[in-house]
Amino acid sequence: AAPTREWEYLRIDSSYLKPRDGEYVLQMTEELWEAAYFDSIQLLAIDHPPEIEVFTNEKVGPAELAQFQVHVVRKRHAPQRVLDTTGQDISQIVAKRDGRYTKTWQQGINQGVTDEHYIELDLGALQHPDHVRLFLTGWMFPTCTSINVSMAENPLKPKSKPPAIWMPDEAGEWQEVIPYAGFPGGKTKTIAIDLSNKFPSDDYRLRVVTTMELCWDEVFFSDEPAGTNLAQTP
Repeated sequence: AAPTREWEYLRIDSSYLKPRDGEYVLQMTEELWEAAYFDSIQLLAIDHPPEIEVFTNEKVGPAELAQFQVHVVRKRHAPQRVLDTTGQDISQIVAKRDGRYTKTWQQGINQGVTDEHYIELDLGALQHPDHVRLFLTGWMFPTCTSINVSMAENPLKPKSKPPAIWMPDEAGEWQEVIPYAGFPGGKTKTIAIDLSNKFPSDDYRLRVVTTMELCWDEVFFSDEPAGTNLAQTP
């Protein structure tokens, strides 16, 4: 029901990776229902100046969205306001990564499937709308294979819709701009969504719309070019 991907790049924050007796010790455990088979495991060190942050793309989606990429952030920007589906201001909940998660849906339909819900972000007055990347840190409770087959076979059954990006047009009407933005691959991970030159007007609001059981912990954006040359040492 879903294409396979033979690789995954997971970011390990330097605060977690400390030497023990002069060696780095990592332990791989399987936390979900799958059986994992490893052919190659490699640690990739990324050297960067202390004033910047680096993020990988811990995203599930089509190849063009989920390809490996190192995202550089020199300065974080917080949205002016973040609302949930009911209009409640949840800016403080997503202000930092602290284990306080959003719950923006009203009804659960199946494991991992809810009614349609969203978070609405007001980015304020952007100086560089041609260089905007949104960073969302969140946690996904997944469906199972039985539910996926049931959704595929029953046309009347509510479907799981991955996050899409909606923005207001010149008339203030909301329209879907990015139909498939990708989603975090399971437990708490950070995904990057490129919004460069995507805004149809100078109203820099957007909605992350989905029916997946997604809970967001932290939201911020950057308005700088994405590329930089960093030393990557396997």
